[in-house]
Amino acid sequence: MLAFACVSARSATPLRWSRRSFLRLSAGAIAATTLGACTPARPGGAGSRSTGPALVPPADPIAEAASALNPTWIRRTARGYDPRRSGELQILPLAPNYVGDGLPHAGPWDYTSRVPMFWYGPGFIRPLGVVDERASAADIAPTWAELLGFRLPSTQGRALARVLEPAVRRPEPPRLLVTLVWDGAGRNVLDQWPTAWPNLRSLVPDGAWIEHAESGSSPTNSAPVHATIGTGVFPATHRMVGHRLRVGGGIVMPWNDGPSLLERPTLADRYVEATGGRSVTGMVGSLAIQLGMLGHGSAWAGNERPLAVLRQDPDAKTLGAEYPRWNLPEPLPRWYRFPAYVNGLPGLATYLPALDAADGAADGRWREHGLADDVLQGGFLSPARIPYQTRVVEEVIRREGFGRHDAPDLLFLNYKVIDQVGHTFSMNSREMHDTLRTQDEYLPVLIDILNREVGEERWALLVTADHGSTPDPRISGAFQIPMAGLARSIDEAFGAPVVREVKPTELFVDLEALASVRADLRDVARHVMALTQGDLAGEGASAPSDPGARAFEVAYPSSMLPSLLRRVS
Repeated sequence: MLAFACVSARSATPLRWSRRSFLRLSAGAIAATTLGACTPARPGGAGSRSTGPALVPPADPIAEAASALNPTWIRRTARGYDPRRSGELQILPLAPNYVGDGLPHAGPWDYTSRVPMFWYGPGFIRPLGVVDERASAADIAPTWAELLGFRLPSTQGRALARVLEPAVRRPEPPRLLVTLVWDGAGRNVLDQWPTAWPNLRSLVPDGAWIEHAESGSSPTNSAPVHATIGTGVFPATHRMVGHRLRVGGGIVMPWNDGPSLLERPTLADRYVEATGGRSVTGMVGSLAIQLGMLGHGSAWAGNERPLAVLRQDPDAKTLGAEYPRWNLPEPLPRWYRFPAYVNGLPGLATYLPALDAADGAADGRWREHGLADDVLQGGFLSPARIPYQTRVVEEVIRREGFGRHDAPDLLFLNYKVIDQVGHTFSMNSREMHDTLRTQDEYLPVLIDILNREVGEERWALLVTADHGSTPDPRISGAFQIPMAGLARSIDEAFGAPVVREVKPTELFVDLEALASVRADLRDVARHVMALTQGDLAGEGASAPSDPGARAFEVAYPSSMLPSLLRRVS
């Protein structure tokens, strides 16, 4: 029940999945509605028309296809949608297909949504082992608040009171609560490599492993899910709905201008305000999009600036671009505090020899990659990053006194490298096996640090992930849909630049340009649903396995989501 192996434990060789098994693993998907009535849209086209008296409205293939979706997918999508900030058109590739480069993981399917959720802390967390219960990222903040004896108002999640020791057995709250995110290490990654995480598995009987945990919303990206972890509400409410947001007529990246776009306070925000500075909070991660689990910093109620350690490229052209040194790029120092001493610790190069020797040969390589190769980003895209970051975490806990203040402290950690390896090499790669194994090896190291710096039975820990990772298309059989090719197909069909931006689950559309050619969003949806692999083949696309096969399961105006949600509620 804890893990379903998709590999041979002896050989650790990934198995090739059939399309049927992929769908079963990803969601038990409902068979798609036949879309024979869908044809490429023409400017001004109104779709099929009845030739006689219409006593019954003609079939609407868009509504039929959307209504046939798995109800769980609809709920996840609705939780991640805001009419003011999200794209105007929802798109859902026909699984296992996906939209975008670098193996994106955004979507409502189970393989992107299911995550580990393991609560641990002797004296505070009940030793329940595997708990046959459902939970989401929105339940994390309320559960921590319950353990603190702190009222956290207006959450959509619930406190998982079952996992907590009764209050009479814990007369004092823990001195430190640690939220540890293994970024990208969804259940499909753990299940793919079941022998690579023995330390986490060995702890399960002494804590509470929530068997049916998920991120809870779609798109399953870091920015919205980390904000859900922090606030206890879903993106539709905290409004950090994706890695692109429609704001003031433009499309912006979240966190570029600080925390102002996060519209709900986090547990850390409210707790620091309530304790009047008698506790400290902080985060060690890599990118600003992870700050949603920490919160607004000094922008909330005049709180002191919490500690934040990132390594984000100050001149990043893409959301995930990182920097060789730990930093806190502008304008974030206005709201958060960067501890300069972390760059005085041993550099990443200190940890490369151990990685080099791990395969028994000190040859300057990890797997088939030279340690100096660009693909490894100077070693940051390798397991060497894990001990390097853990040393920073240790120093931060010690110097900042986490767990030694008048009120309990909150520490948030994001280890990004599993996600990066998934994007670059895939979840099925031997590189992923090595990285997951190293991440697991440093879990007891972190526990030793907490026991030494805070004290045994004086802290509690949550291990979770923000999303899963996408399988190698050579194994899943997925057709990779290029963003540029999809936009070009739509713009050419309508004779106007109607697509503002393509994301893996949605389109931002120029409604004025669309209206100028006497078309609407339903016309665009019909065009997208009629596209085949052959239509989208070309630069940036994978080779079509079946040129005549539909590329998308459904496309529909985002405004339909409330009515779809009512049907499944």
